[in-house]
Amino acid sequence: MQYHHGSVVFTNREVLGAGYNYRVDLPVDNDQRAFSIHSERASFAGVHGQDLRGASVLNVRIRDNGSFANSRPCVGCKKLLRRKGIKEVYWHDN
Repeated sequence: MQYHHGSVVFTNREVLGAGYNYRVDLPVDNDQRAFSIHSERASFAGVHGQDLRGASVLNVRIRDNGSFANSRPCVGCKKLLRRKGIKEVYWHDN
């Protein structure tokens, strides 16, 4: 992947979960279809839904050269964050 994107979900200075984006390959009718699991979704793995309500998320995206890139959540992740009851989202922008 061109960018390395990570997310941390936290509340009251306690880290509840962390995740990063990764590629998933699914074989479909002898054709490979690929998609990625976004870091926001990955950071929720193993966290009870009730613990996510009122929590915050920090997103960071780093280019291969080590510089920061815009890490604003995509439209789908914004919807997911709202559904999960995330209170605040922090990300890097220029």
